[in-house]
Amino acid sequence: MVKSYQETARGLELLSDASEMVHYDEPGIALYIRRGVLSDFPDHRADCHWHEDLEFIHILEGEMEYAVDGARISLRRGDVLFVNARRLHYGWGPRGEECVFTCVLVDPGLLTANETMFRRLILPLTENEALPFVLFSPGNEDYERAAAHMNALRSLKAEGRRGYQLLAVGELAGLALEIGETAEGSLSAAPDDERLAAAKKMVAFIQTHFAEELTLDTIAVSGSVSRSTCCRLFKTYVLQTPIRFLNDFRLRAARERLERTDLGITRIAAECGFGDAGYFTRQFRAAFGCTPKEYRRKTPESKKQAGL
Repeated sequence: MVKSYQETARGLELLSDASEMVHYDEPGIALYIRRGVLSDFPDHRADCHWHEDLEFIHILEGEMEYAVDGARISLRRGDVLFVNARRLHYGWGPRGEECVFTCVLVDPGLLTANETMFRRLILPLTENEALPFVLFSPGNEDYERAAAHMNALRSLKAEGRRGYQLLAVGELAGLALEIGETAEGSLSAAPDDERLAAAKKMVAFIQTHFAEELTLDTIAVSGSVSRSTCCRLFKTYVLQTPIRFLNDFRLRAARERLERTDLGITRIAAECGFGDAGYFTRQFRAAFGCTPKEYRRKTPESKKQAGL
């Protein structure tokens, strides 16, 4: 089945199952190394998503909150976070402050072409259900090596020399190997696969059907769970109630349309699932401190013309 996708924030596109459509640095090479800033995301919040790639975040300036399979992690300057494959995750700035970071994504299959080494060294890491993430903080054991790998990756991308990807793969293979060795057995309990799968389904359902009339019942049905279980799963894995997640997603979608289109307020409200323009305006003011019209007037013309 072909998966549809939608752009939910600058640089982040989600497939219909809430997995991220990763735009790698070069077609055919499943590697992504970028400098990121939280202000590139509406309301300083990325959308909840997952992907098959391994992800590494290195905080260069500022702070960020991060959630991985429902665990909340406070990231500070210098921290390196590893997020394992297929984990439900997102980052946000709770106070709207800027955060600058390096983000690296890599397909595990890129780390070695040797099937024996892949099965012996990479699969035990990616298939470790008890290892959703690993955090390296300054002063902790193994931090210096993790930070050195991330700094090397950033430098390789900045230099852009021919074949830098091959050197980057070497850095990532070394980092993945160290994570697999040092974090083995660090978490004793594996997540409930069925519960996490249901949470992913419901998140994806909201992200692809937010323009429709949704209720707690319809969200729960999309995950084949009861209303009460739906609420518990969102609290566990997304750290929000289902209705709050839906409302916030709709508001961010509306904010994007205000920035990037000339559509009228009533039409934007309808396209984002708000049946009443007055209710939409009240919700928007409560979330962003101004009305939709006031927000649009504040949007720089350069951003509108560039479609950003």
